Amino acid sequence: MTDLPTDHLSITQHSVTIDGQTISYTATAGTLILKEEVEKSDGQRASEGAQPKASLFFVAYVRNDLPESAQSQRPHL
Repeated sequence: MTDLPTDHLSITQHSVTIDGQTISYTATAGTLILKEEVEKSDGQRASEGAQPKASLFFVAYVRNDLPESAQSQRPHL
């Protein structure tokens, strides 16, 4: 029997100097497993089942020295 895939995260701390300003940031790379949806007995869908359906890879970079309120906002284009 093979093991079911699981979520994996790799979190590292870094800094870069740009135009004399040092910026510290956290880099997170990971794989999220998306699972099947299952119906409850009342016909409503549950959040997730046990069987994996897809694997999603992502990378995120978050600047460390910003106030928490600024980190929760999406960038403006």
